[in-house]
Formats: sequence, C-alpha cells, structure tokens
Amino acid sequence: MALDKIYTTTLQLPVNFINPPKHNVLVNRGDLPKELQVKVTGNGFDIVEYLLLKFDKSINIDLNELKIHSIGSKLMTVFKPNLNFTYFTSRIGYKLKVDKILPESIILEFSEKFTKKIPVILVDSLTFKQEFDQSGPVKLVPDSILVSGPGTKLDTLKFIKTQLLKLSNVNSTIQKYVKLSLADKELDFELSESKINVTIPVDKFTETTFTANIHVINCPPNIKIKIYPDKANLTFQVSMNNYTKLNDHNFNLVVDYNDIDHSSDKVGLKVLNAPEYIKSLSIKPQKTEYLIIK
Repeated sequence: MALDKIYTTTLQLPVNFINPPKHNVLVNRGDLPKELQVKVTGNGFDIVEYLLLKFDKSINIDLNELKIHSIGSKLMTVFKPNLNFTYFTSRIGYKLKVDKILPESIILEFSEKFTKKIPVILVDSLTFKQEFDQSGPVKLVPDSILVSGPGTKLDTLKFIKTQLLKLSNVNSTIQKYVKLSLADKELDFELSESKINVTIPVDKFTETTFTANIHVINCPPNIKIKIYPDKANLTFQVSMNNYTKLNDHNFNLVVDYNDIDHSSDKVGLKVLNAPEYIKSLSIKPQKTEYLIIK
C-alpha cells in the first residue's frame, strides 16, 4: 500500500443510541444495528493514522434531537445517517471524506414511558474456606430500583438480577459492587442504578452441643405423659461472633402428642424454635420413650 496515494475504504464504527426523550422509551433497541459502515476516501497516511489512533470511535445518536411522529398506534422516527455528513465528518476527522453510510435509514420505535419499583436479586456462586461460611443475611443496597420502560413489558417484570458474583475460598465478609444484568428481552428498560453494593457476612464456624429439656405439647388435659430421657443433645454449627448469644432459651425441643404412634413405645423429637444463625442442627437421641398416664 503506497501511503501517499488516495484510497477508499469502509470503517466499521460502533453506534450508540443515547438520551431518549424524557417521556418515551426506545422499544426496538435489540433490533438496531451495533455498527455503521462508513465509506470514506483519503490518502493512505490519513487512513492508517485514523485506524492506529487510540480513541473512542463510537457514533452517538442523540434520540432527544429527533422528531418523533405518531403513526397509527406507534411512536416512531427514521434516522438517515447520510443526511448527517457534517456530524460524521466531525467524528471521523476532516482529513477523510465521508462518501456513504450504511444502513441508509434506521427505524426507531418508541413507547410511552412507565416507571415501577422492582426488587433486586443477587446471583452468586460462593465456596468457602474450610470452617468458614455465611453467618447472616445478604444485604443489598439498594435492594430495589426504579425501572422505566413500556407499560406492557414492565407489568411482567418481577425482579432484576445482578451479574454473577463468583468467589472461591472465601474466609472474610464480602463487600463488593455488583453490576445489574438485563436479559436480551429486557433491553427496552432503563434502570435508575447500574450496580448495587453487596455485603455478605462471613465468619469462622465451630461445632457445639447444647443439652435441652424436652417439653410435651398438644397433650389432652386428662392425660399425663412421662418421657425418658427428658433431655436431648442438640449439635450444630455456629459462627464465632454468634456463639456468645447462645443459651438454653434459644431452643424449644418438644414431643408432640399428635405424633405418637401408640403401636410404638418411642416418639420422635423436633425443634420448634432455634436461632436463625445456626447451621446443620441434629438431635441425639432422635426419639424418646414415653408412658401415657390416664
């Protein structure tokens, strides 16, 4: 390629559709071109210089500057790049002559904008270092955002997901900003936030055992029940930070009269109340002997 000669070439330029009108939303964003084919003429030096220069070569089409027309039940306009050579020349540089732009026309469809508050759901994949685990509820800030879009689509939107938060060998509390994610069918929506702050408490866990008294519930007033043993061991995992909160009153270990099978001399135990912050709770023994006294 002789750089001092004149050449014609086609540039592939990314295109962004920005700044939609205040009361409207672009509804066919997913069908719009991602690039424009811009045919230019210039000498070899200028073409090579343009291609090698590191700067944002995106073309931004300001939707707020376009005149929207009502056609039947639709709101739409047609953007014709070839009628906007001045703008394209200013973006590309005056050393290159813009000859033609494809596509020659871009149909833009709009809808009236509606806004709704939508909850955010964290998508995560976490693995923890040995003896460590999540020690409390996940905190999202904000836990819901304002979403604007076409009314018919907005009515079907129940939540907004985050991008995947994937971490391994975690051994301390997680605090990260996570971007929100839109599926292809949700590209018509505008979000009040692009990311949220995620906090996931993580702590070292230890195994401990409590001895709890067994209570009888739902026993008819004219019946007494003797159980043996009248205590059982509760073994579970608890975080170091929550360990000091534990006491006998945190647990309600019971025998339910309605669970008694009179053909057996034993009845199962169950825990009605236990702290939310414990994990892997087990009861030993799982059953106790009983004697009904009428």
